[in-house]
Amino acid sequence: MAGKTKRNELTELHKRIAKMELPKTPRKRAKGAFQSSEEHYRLLAENVTDVIWTMDMDLRFTYVSPSVAHMLGYTAEETMSLTLADIFTHSSLQIFTKALTEEFAIENTVKNDHLRSRTLELEQLRREGSVLPVEIKVTFLQDPDGNAIGILGVTRDVTERKKMEEQLRQSQLLASLGKMTAGIAHEVNNPLGSILLYSELLMKSNLPHQTKKDLRVIHDEAKRAAKVMTDLLTYSLGVSNKTERSELHRIINKVLDMRLYAEKVQNISVSKNLLDSPVYVQGDPSQLAQVFMNIILNAEESLSEVNGGNIIIATEVDGEWVKILIADDGTSIPEENLSQIFYPFFTTKKIGEGTGLGLSICYGIITSHGGLIRSENNDMGGATLIIELPLA
Repeated sequence: MAGKTKRNELTELHKRIAKMELPKTPRKRAKGAFQSSEEHYRLLAENVTDVIWTMDMDLRFTYVSPSVAHMLGYTAEETMSLTLADIFTHSSLQIFTKALTEEFAIENTVKNDHLRSRTLELEQLRREGSVLPVEIKVTFLQDPDGNAIGILGVTRDVTERKKMEEQLRQSQLLASLGKMTAGIAHEVNNPLGSILLYSELLMKSNLPHQTKKDLRVIHDEAKRAAKVMTDLLTYSLGVSNKTERSELHRIINKVLDMRLYAEKVQNISVSKNLLDSPVYVQGDPSQLAQVFMNIILNAEESLSEVNGGNIIIATEVDGEWVKILIADDGTSIPEENLSQIFYPFFTTKKIGEGTGLGLSICYGIITSHGGLIRSENNDMGGATLIIELPLA
C-alpha cells in the first residue's frame, strides 16, 4: 500500500511538472536535451553485455536491456513477464529476496544515499534449464524526497571468472599436495631400491627353496610399493614437457578400443555421443589417454558391482572450452566423498585393491593442461566425471 501511495505521488509530481510554464526557447532546449540524454542512455543499455534492469517495489520488471537474450535465452519482452522464481534457482531466490528485504529496511532509515548498493553472487536459470553463475549489483531508485520507488540492477555473467577461480584453487591444491607427495616418494624410493636389489641378489644365491620363496614375496611387495611411489611422482610432477596439438576424439577412441574386449566380457556397453567435427587441444596425448583410461576403469569397476551396465562418453564445445563427460549407471558416489575423490590415497576400495592415486593423477594431469575436472552423481544412479580443457 505504501508503495502504491508513493507511485501515485510520483505520478502527480510528473503531472505538475508537465503543466509548468517555461519560456518557449528554454523549453525546446530542455526537451531536446532530455531526448538526447534518453537516447544516449538507451544506446548504452542496449550495447553492453551486462543486463541492465529495473523493477518496481512489487518486484515486477519495468525494464530489461536486450542483452538478456544472449545471457538467459529470453527476449527482453519475455523477461518482463517472468517472476523472480522463473529466473533464479531456489537457493539464490531466497538469498536475493532476503538481501532486498534487508536493504529496504536500511533504505527506510537512511535517506538520500544514492551511492549505496549491494553486490550478490547468485545462480540464474537459462531458458533451456542450465544454471548460470552471475554477479548482481542492486541499488534503489529514489524520488526527489529520497523515498525508494524502484530497484536498479546490473547482472553480469561470471562463468569465465568462476572457471579461473576454480583453476587457481585447483593449482594451489595441486602445488601443496605435490610438494608433500614428491618429498614422500623420494624418501621412500631409496630404501625400496635397496630392498629390491638385495632381495634379487639373495634369490640368485644358494639358499633353501622356502627361503627363496619368502624372498620372492618380499621382492614382489617392494616392487608394488615402488609402483605406488612412481605414481606419486607422476602426480606430484604433473606437468608434461611433451605437448602438441592433439585431436581429442582420436585419443578417446583409441582408449575405448583397448577396453572393448574386457567390457564385453563384463556385460558393459559403451555408447558415444561425440561431436561430428574434430576437437583439438594442446597437450600430451599419452597423459590424456591415461586420464581417460583411469576414469573408464573406475566406471567399469562401478558397473561390475551391479553385474554390468552402460557407459556414455560425450563431448561438447562451450565457448573456448571442450567438455568431456564420462557417465555410468552403476553405483553413485556418496555425497560426502564427491569433494575428496581426487585427493591422493583416498579410496573406498578394500585394502590391496587400490592405492587411491588413479583419480589424483588424473587431477594433476588435467590441471597441468590448464583444465578442470569434477564429479557429480546422476539423478537415475551412477556418476559422471566432467573434464574441461581449453581448445587449441
